[in-house]
Amino acid sequence: RLVVDRSETPWISREIPSVGIRNISFAELEFQGVEVPIENRISKPGEALQAFGRGIEASRPFIGLTAVGVAKHALDLATAYTKDRVAFGRPIAKFQAVQVALADAAMEVAAARLLCLQALWMMDNEIHAAREASMSKVLATEAAVRACHAAMDVMGAMGLSEEAGVERCWRDCRMLTVIDGTSGINRLIAGREITGHAAFI
Repeated sequence: RLVVDRSETPWISREIPSVGIRNISFAELEFQGVEVPIENRISKPGEALQAFGRGIEASRPFIGLTAVGVAKHALDLATAYTKDRVAFGRPIAKFQAVQVALADAAMEVAAARLLCLQALWMMDNEIHAAREASMSKVLATEAAVRACHAAMDVMGAMGLSEEAGVERCWRDCRMLTVIDGTSGINRLIAGREITGHAAFI
């Protein structure tokens, strides 16, 4: 691991606008011909990759919990809307299809939250949790995207509007499926932990 001081060793960055999580800047960094003094090294050779892997693994259930929180907000917005929106003489919250959609989404999000908490509990107790960390991120972020879809669906055209706020939840949750390992790579990590065989190097 190295500390690269931009004032001493200039490097190039290009900000990349993203579909969601717009309160954080995403950028492409380019290090060409960058020389870093040896005193800027903050770990021994060979330690950085292991430390990076541990950090990413620990972050996955936290990202999952972030997705859970965003999804719950989307479902709260949709639920409130269904109580106010009247169709055919009654609030749409009384329609069976609306209740089933919200219930299915809420169940998935609740289950994902528990798996994220299990992974974090295991890490707190120094139990190997690579499988649980990866599974929790996949389950939580994908369940959150589906929950946001459900919220948008029950709100109809209003769910697609920026005014309603649910479309922002969907954009943020979609971003979270990629950050710190895509759903695909996390499935392969979980599969490696289950079978004992790596499908990638």
